[in-house]
Amino acid sequence: MASRSWGFVIAAAGLRWILSLMFAVPLLYGVWRMVLPATGVAERADHALHAAMGALMIATAWPWGMDLPALPQVVLFSVGGLWFLAAAPFRAGDRTRIRAVLAALPHGLMMGAMAWMVAAMASSGAMSGQSEAAGAQDMAGMDMSGGSGLAAMSLTGTGPRVVAVLLAVVLGVLVCPG
Repeated sequence: MASRSWGFVIAAAGLRWILSLMFAVPLLYGVWRMVLPATGVAERADHALHAAMGALMIATAWPWGMDLPALPQVVLFSVGGLWFLAAAPFRAGDRTRIRAVLAALPHGLMMGAMAWMVAAMASSGAMSGQSEAAGAQDMAGMDMSGGSGLAAMSLTGTGPRVVAVLLAVVLGVLVCPG
């Protein structure tokens, strides 16, 4: 059996609700900003992507979220990451184009991290038709275990752990500079 370090366990409905409420903040904010009359088309796309990320993060907190198809999510987050980076130079405003891209980098990287996470979970067999109730399966790089109402995910193997740590460090540096 694989090691359980770097694990993620949602064992209680209360924690699932807390996570759902936490991820509802970017979802609701994104929808609110998206529907404001003064919001431009490009900004609507930005806010729609943030709202989608919030909604899908809520889904990951619940067992039924593992039944959502992975491919559309990976495509959405990959295209979203590219959107933030590709659109930034054209919306620089009073910044240089390089500074605009640097400012968009956390958004693009977060979308890329979501695409990676969904792809990793899908390759484990834990998503797209296989729920916690059906029993999760082990794969190279991850341990997806279910049972007794627990949802557990652990990264195993050097590659996935290195990617997860690098993403966490880079996102931390980009989001919290200084």
